[in-house]
Amino acid sequence: MNPFEMMKNLPGINQKAQEMQEKMKAISVTGSSGADMVQVTMNGNMEVTEVKIDPVIFKPEQAQTVEVLLASAVNSAISEVKAKSMELARSSLAGIPIPGMFS
Repeated sequence: MNPFEMMKNLPGINQKAQEMQEKMKAISVTGSSGADMVQVTMNGNMEVTEVKIDPVIFKPEQAQTVEVLLASAVNSAISEVKAKSMELARSSLAGIPIPGMFS
């Protein structure tokens, strides 16, 4: 695509990007690990909004297990946010030709 054609799409792209940012704020995903013993909820801006840990694993000898499960749950939530943001970007920018986007 010719760069001048892309420039014509710039206002539409900016508007879609702003709309997408607003929608991202509303996204809420939960990542979990250890058969849901640890759950981390995150918003679309990848900010942790809630952490739930099953009291069963609140024993001093379980500290290392809790640490591993917490890291895994956070990573799971991050993966969910990335997937949802890509899905949102695809739907928001549908019809606007951007070379190399989503390929």
